Amino acid sequence: MPKPGSIFLFPNFEFEDRAISKTGKYLILLNNGDGGDPLVFCITTSQMRHFSGAKNGCNSDRLFFLIPRRYSTDFRINTFVKLKPMSSYTHGEFLKKCMSEEIIDKNMTVSQKVFDEILNCIIISKDDIDSDVYDMIFK
Repeated sequence: MPKPGSIFLFPNFEFEDRAISKTGKYLILLNNGDGGDPLVFCITTSQMRHFSGAKNGCNSDRLFFLIPRRYSTDFRINTFVKLKPMSSYTHGEFLKKCMSEEIIDKNMTVSQKVFDEILNCIIISKDDIDSDVYDMIFK
């Protein structure tokens, strides 16, 4: 199983409103799914128009984390990690999607420093995160 902080591409990511991403979405794995818990992912985007006035790092009041391009060797442009909604998949669903290339392992991870900062931002935002999802991340 992949480790937390791993980056995956979902070429035809489906949003909550059932719309399909035209360019795919990168997701960051937040947990290891111990005890049979689903794997939990944060969705990323580079579309700055939704995040005007963002500061680098945690923007808990707006439920996202900004990874500036200078913090990352994996994201070549400023990348916004959305803290809500998060996506989750059982181990079986995840493996099936990998086998059918609905999920592509990019063999990349965010740095441990950035990953820890994202987790800290989730802790700060706890009141706005679904409690079941929060518990799966911090089990």
